[in-house]
Amino acid sequence: MARPVESSQKNMKKNKLFRLIVSVLTVPLIFATSLFAVWTPQNSGVTADLNSIHFVDQNTGWAVGAAGTILNTTNGGAKWNAQTSGTNAVLKSVRFISSSTGIAVGDSGTILKTTNGGATWTQAVSSAIQNFPLNGVVWADSSTVFVCGDLGTVLKSVDSGTTWGTGDPNGSGTSESLRSVFFINTSTGWISGTHATVLITYNGGTNWFNPTSGLDVGGGNKPDVFFVDASTGFLTGAFGSVRKSTDSGNTWKVMFSTSNISLNGIHFLSDFTGWMVADNGSIFKSSDAGNSFFADVSTNSFSLSSIFVLSDTLGFIAGSSGTILVNNAPSVPAILPSAPQGSLKAMNNLFDPSKGESTIIQYNILNSGNVSLRIYTMQGRLVKTLLSSSEIAGTYSVPWDGRNDAGEVVASGIYLAHIEGPQFKQNYKIAVVK
Repeated sequence: MARPVESSQKNMKKNKLFRLIVSVLTVPLIFATSLFAVWTPQNSGVTADLNSIHFVDQNTGWAVGAAGTILNTTNGGAKWNAQTSGTNAVLKSVRFISSSTGIAVGDSGTILKTTNGGATWTQAVSSAIQNFPLNGVVWADSSTVFVCGDLGTVLKSVDSGTTWGTGDPNGSGTSESLRSVFFINTSTGWISGTHATVLITYNGGTNWFNPTSGLDVGGGNKPDVFFVDASTGFLTGAFGSVRKSTDSGNTWKVMFSTSNISLNGIHFLSDFTGWMVADNGSIFKSSDAGNSFFADVSTNSFSLSSIFVLSDTLGFIAGSSGTILVNNAPSVPAILPSAPQGSLKAMNNLFDPSKGESTIIQYNILNSGNVSLRIYTMQGRLVKTLLSSSEIAGTYSVPWDGRNDAGEVVASGIYLAHIEGPQFKQNYKIAVVK
């Protein structure tokens, strides 16, 4: 009697897996391609919490954090070197306008400036600078810098951070803790803060106003604001929410929410592609203008504070306990938006290799040239190279028996067939069920 019960249980599990795989296969492919980013740790050399990270190019960047920590890399994070800040204050934000000139801000009214890439840092002294925590800094242009902080503090420099005055001569209009500042040009900027605070200026900080007063658009420990142009911006906050504005921040719409996780840093490459990080170590990416976000792959569980992205396959994240992550996404692009120069499909995209079953992958190319066809996991790891050769235009078929390059049968799950040919790239999902 035991065998029929055991067989029934196995069939139930297999049917459940089958239904799950079928549901995944029906999801649009852009969802799958958005999962290719793989974030891996770099050795920062410190255990201090890191609050902000910024790069000026693919090689040169800085991270700042607790106990006056400043780190610098000149080789894309392969090695991080500690710089002498001259302070023990917690540093909250860092931004560079060039590879030589940058500013870091932090607790106790700390404003540090360097003009030699961080070899030396000097502290700004001004009657406008109070002993309040300063939380955010941004360059509006090569000479204009804004800083925001607790108790509604807004500071402005028009000489590259050498001297400082108040950036809110008529008052910021709030006593909230201001956590993030972003300018799209010298006139137009935004500041986000606690308790639904979003300030806007259209005249370079002469006047600030809060059009969203009383609305739940901000909050959280580290609300971050980022605009891709003068109209379109994003805002992270408490309760796992990210909001989007398409009218310069006057109104906001909830785009994404995930339980009670505090979402922190956010960075968009364009109005379509962006990332955000969270307190629980989660990393989310959107490839559709913020309409949906999907989790990127990371083994990190530390709280993440700040993200800076240079391209779809290169970005850096800073977080607690000295955490620095780099995006090691393989070059597996999404489907080209232009007119297709070929096609790709599997004749049997749900098969059981343990029973000797296989799939036939059929492709058509309209232009002659080099063609590669590879199988990847959904996390972007190469499983098997099926083809890499020169082909003339035409239609071809290649079998895959569900084995990797080592000849081993792969685990049950969803895989991507990825083809690259002349003016043609495409992915196709294939399910393996055992």
